[in-house]
Amino acid sequence: EVVRVLWRGADDKGLPALWLVRLRSGNYGYLAKVGRRWSYSEADRDAALASVPDEHFDGEPPSIIYLAKMR
Repeated sequence: EVVRVLWRGADDKGLPALWLVRLRSGNYGYLAKVGRRWSYSEADRDAALASVPDEHFDGEPPSIIYLAKMR
């Protein structure tokens, strides 16, 4: 169950392409469009952050930085 959406990212055309969410279980979910298909995975905080492409860290999006600092 999703508790909070932490980040929504867009592709080059500005269309929704990824979501990073916190789950009730304490893990994080990562939904992303990979080519023409969607991919979903659940992981701990570090693995979920590692799944986010580097270009989404440009300008340090506040919700991703906040997530990275959470323990």
